[in-house]
Amino acid sequence: MALRCGAGARASRGAGVRGKMTVRRDIAAGLVWATAERWGRHVLSFVVYVALARLLAPEAFGLVALAAVVTSFCQLFVSQGFGTAIIQREDLRDAHLDTAFWISLALSTGLFVVMVLAAGPIAAVAGEPGLAPVLRWLAAVVPINSLASVPAASLTRQMRFRPLAVRSTLGVLAGGAAGVGMALAGFGVWSLVGQQLTAAVVGVAALWSASRWRPGLRAERRAFGELFGFSANVLATNVLWFFSQQLDKAVIGVGLGPVALGVYFLAQRLMTLVLDLLTAPLQAVALPWMSRKQADRAALGAAYSRALRLAGLVMFPVFFGLATVAREVTPMVFGAVWADAGPVLAVLAIAAALRGAQTFVHPVMMAAGRPGVFLSIMVAHTAWTTAAIVAGYRFGAVGVAWAMVASSAIALAVNAVALRALAGVSIRTQASSVFGPAVASVVMAGAVLAMRRALPGATPPIVVVAASVVLGVGVFAAGSWWLCRDAARDAVAVARRIAGARGDDTPSAPDHSPATDPSPVTPEMAAAS
Repeated sequence: MALRCGAGARASRGAGVRGKMTVRRDIAAGLVWATAERWGRHVLSFVVYVALARLLAPEAFGLVALAAVVTSFCQLFVSQGFGTAIIQREDLRDAHLDTAFWISLALSTGLFVVMVLAAGPIAAVAGEPGLAPVLRWLAAVVPINSLASVPAASLTRQMRFRPLAVRSTLGVLAGGAAGVGMALAGFGVWSLVGQQLTAAVVGVAALWSASRWRPGLRAERRAFGELFGFSANVLATNVLWFFSQQLDKAVIGVGLGPVALGVYFLAQRLMTLVLDLLTAPLQAVALPWMSRKQADRAALGAAYSRALRLAGLVMFPVFFGLATVAREVTPMVFGAVWADAGPVLAVLAIAAALRGAQTFVHPVMMAAGRPGVFLSIMVAHTAWTTAAIVAGYRFGAVGVAWAMVASSAIALAVNAVALRALAGVSIRTQASSVFGPAVASVVMAGAVLAMRRALPGATPPIVVVAASVVLGVGVFAAGSWWLCRDAARDAVAVARRIAGARGDDTPSAPDHSPATDPSPVTPEMAAAS
């Protein structure tokens, strides 16, 4: 009898170890493919963007950026937060997916009609007659993208990021080929329109060919109510976040014109590219994993604290470094016509460093099933961002960029207070997690700026950038090893674990049921390095 009990205990322990290994494998593989999807999409997009920036004038980018403010706002209502609700929900049924799909498609079609009819009045308000035809064509992106919202959420829930990576890569390649080809043929602003439409169509086709899910012909009231109860808060939060993030472009476009908006948009696009390359893969994996931890507040808090430490080691040096070389990098990459974007990028990079430190705030709140808390914060965030932009607008695009720095700093403090209550991580612990990387980055930036002042005025920009990068890397490496050695070692260990992951994106859990992580030592934070 004792032998049988001992054998049973050993079998149980063996199953537990296998379960932990399965979780580690799923998370590591998920991070690999999430990184491939985001990095592939953003790097290819950047290459296309550089080519188009050298072929087109800032005014063309300004017009498309204004139109994108409208289409992006309508896009928020297409999913209605259903994507996040699908990823987070524990007892997901096929009826949930079918209902979300058909409601999203119907709503997106209606919004397409509204945008086409309202394009003229919107252009009149903006004072840009050329905006109307651009908006009418770009409006088609909304119903096209609605076809992909539910399949993409389902794949993300299963942590199957390989099809998402393929979809993004094909879409960007096809859109880039169309856009650059049209620009070379002299189509001007329509090159950017053709790029977006082509990317959307090809991306949706690639995703549907890879996804096993197909919608049934039903829309269930009960399923809608169950999803909407969670997604309503998510939708409201997304709307508020949209206003706080798009108000700067709307104000510049209407008040300063499409040329100024084009310059600001390019700087913001480059900043966003770098930020997304670093944070988007982590966020994509963090939400489905943290949803598995929603019943364990202590584990959720420990995971967040470690993630914050590791994120600080990446975000602060990258963006403080970018701020020091922005004035040389911008015209060197995009051409002399974009030189005015350099000072804007230098300021926005500081805002990006502060935003990067908040990478895991949203996944923690969503995983805890508390979207209402995030909604309350976003109400306040929209208010203080609006006030900051109004104050900074009189100083032009650079003033608006400084307004975004102030907004990000306030958000960092407010979110720290909220996470103390939700995840049990004290403000002191949060501050100490990022103190070392932040100080090392400030010292790095100071050393680089001092070196730049010592260089002769005729030094070629590429030499200035190269010297700044070499010095910056050396100073930050020394500073981080001195100030936060344990976190640096942890980051190296996590990087090695990720590097050893294989690209198997097949989920171990059933499609509609998130697996429960049995590990108390948070190996999942490989996804938060």
